[in-house]
Amino acid sequence: MTLTRPLALLRRAQVRRAGAALGANGLVSVASLVLAVAVARRTGIAEFGQFALATLVWTMLAGMVRAAVVETALARSGVAGTVVRSAQRASLVALVAASGTLVAGLALQNRYLLVLAACVHGLTLLDFQRVTEAAVGDARRSVVLSAAWSVPCVALAVVSFLRAVDPVALFAVWAGGGAAVGYLGALRAPRLMLPAWPRRADETRAAWLFALDYGVGAGGSALSTLALGGAVGTAAVGAIRGAGTLLGPANLLSTTLRSLLIPHLVRAGLQGPASELRAARRVALLAVCGVGPLLALLTLLPGSVGTQLLGATWSTARPVLLALALESLLALVSSIPAAGYRAALAGRRALVLRLVTGVPRPFVVVLAGVGAGAPGAAWAMAAIAGVNAVLWWGSYVGMLRRRDDGPVPAAAPSS
Repeated sequence: MTLTRPLALLRRAQVRRAGAALGANGLVSVASLVLAVAVARRTGIAEFGQFALATLVWTMLAGMVRAAVVETALARSGVAGTVVRSAQRASLVALVAASGTLVAGLALQNRYLLVLAACVHGLTLLDFQRVTEAAVGDARRSVVLSAAWSVPCVALAVVSFLRAVDPVALFAVWAGGGAAVGYLGALRAPRLMLPAWPRRADETRAAWLFALDYGVGAGGSALSTLALGGAVGTAAVGAIRGAGTLLGPANLLSTTLRSLLIPHLVRAGLQGPASELRAARRVALLAVCGVGPLLALLTLLPGSVGTQLLGATWSTARPVLLALALESLLALVSSIPAAGYRAALAGRRALVLRLVTGVPRPFVVVLAGVGAGAPGAAWAMAAIAGVNAVLWWGSYVGMLRRRDDGPVPAAAPSS
């Protein structure tokens, strides 16, 4: 009896945290979806490709920061000062990324990239706060930050359905509003904004390994899309990103799951490898049963609805929708053992796995795209995701079976 009540309270706390994280990510996902739809309705295929390029760059930057520093903070949130040190690293990386984005925007004469360059630092601070608060901090604050960013953007996008609004202005409200909220949120702890790289050998080693892991994994997938655009044209980027926009509701669940999974597996690992493996398998089953049917429904979207949402881009997005839905599901399945490696800070082993499929990925995708257009590239992405899922789960199960019983070398985060 004395043990049952604390366990029940812990489960209820985890459910409340998951609900808050889902709500926060849901607000951001809705804002991104409405923004993409508003831009697609006001632009042609070529300009939507420029917009898609900018959003893809932000996705890559945010994913790199999460992999390199945020997930280290989640895995070691019980260690004093980890969150502050990680925020400072994120701030430094964001400043470097802003410079690179500015150069790319000028070289390509892409107004969306120029807007992103001015806002990427604040956006990174916001993303850091949202993810860490939802996973190991005050989950309600993550909801507040997300709402402050998303609501004005959605409001303006809705107005754009009724009267003409410059698509670049819509993007500027989304990016600039997010940056402003990120800076305002960081004022409660100004040290979060300080760009620095604190000296901690274990955290630095994990950061570099996980950054490389992302670069050849999810980041490599984004790079493949960029390379496809260079080889086939920006319309291919618009097709891939347009289909990704329609798959947004399902990807929302995937994003929320990933942000909560690392601390969950850390807690389960404290009870031994067998407990962690059971937890990972339960999450995998939940993910397939929850996200799979939603992805299937999205692939059956009527053409009239697709045209209303994406305008001219629908004609290029429709042929790749099924393949990208399958890729999304397989990538979600693979992310569960990948989170287990992050929870154990096993960066070197994770990087080796990524290299197996990550290095050839851009070449396979581009060759498939040159030979069969965007649909061929999309099916190549799905095939690579399937190989990834098999490799990751096989390696993860092997790692847990070899691990001695006892706690993992990471402190369990508080609930």
